[in-house]
Amino acid sequence: MASAEEEERDKKWESSEAKELLKQDLISGDIPLSWSAAMAYKHRPEFKKFEESRFTNNFYTLRAKLEKDYKRVETDSVAFEWDLVRLQELREENPPPKKPYPDWWPHKALRFAKKKMRQKYTSAQPRDTVLPAETAATLVEMMKARGDEEE
Repeated sequence: MASAEEEERDKKWESSEAKELLKQDLISGDIPLSWSAAMAYKHRPEFKKFEESRFTNNFYTLRAKLEKDYKRVETDSVAFEWDLVRLQELREENPPPKKPYPDWWPHKALRFAKKKMRQKYTSAQPRDTVLPAETAATLVEMMKARGDEEE
């Protein structure tokens, strides 16, 4: 069981500049993964704030964590690449339609909306949606300009 003093030292390491520098050096390659903890300890003066035995434990723990993260990245990138290949195969087998959306103009909902606009909203309106009068008039003008006939 860790004493209060050891826990305090661990907390200091968790939020220390030395830990961040070590992590950056391991990622950038300034400290190769093949180095021992003793070699890394001599690399920067910031590491000397911690006892060498504690630094050694922290070094190997951080290096193992980074190696695990690297393996996870490799696995994820292989899986992502496979997903892209499979997606491409699926798109070749099932190409998308020429229009990815239904044609609006012959749609029943549009015909209903035209009919209601021509009736100047005298009958029931769809749910709670109310179109301002100038918007309705603009839509009617647009439809007349297109040559749409009343239904």
